Amino acid sequence: MYKCDLCHERLAKGMIPACVEACGMRLGDRRPLFFGRREEMRKMAHARAKEIGGFIYGEEENGGTATFYVSRVPFERIHARLREEKSSLLMGKVQNALDDVNRWAKGFLFGPLAAVAGAVGLALFHRRNEGKGGK
Repeated sequence: MYKCDLCHERLAKGMIPACVEACGMRLGDRRPLFFGRREEMRKMAHARAKEIGGFIYGEEENGGTATFYVSRVPFERIHARLREEKSSLLMGKVQNALDDVNRWAKGFLFGPLAAVAGAVGLALFHRRNEGKGGK
């Protein structure tokens, strides 16, 4: 068993994942799987949710996911049911790992800038004091 990589070898050739292609061949416009750019899929999810009076999961949850799910049942109800059953499918809130990376990146960016600004300020301070001492 392996984790789905969305048929990486097919994507490299400009093709869509096999499951999406097979689903489309079998079900046509009624197919439940689509593949494309995130913004295009987001618009499609909103159109489908509006059409069926449904709800979207994956747009904001956990920082926004790579997959959108559209359901007639509110995802809060699904989540509550999983919690009642103490389901192993229930995942905890995922921390956005990029938050930590962004903090470090800002430190690496602003740390040297602050050091240069401090050195320039110190040099100007010493220069001003030397000018006063020479008079």
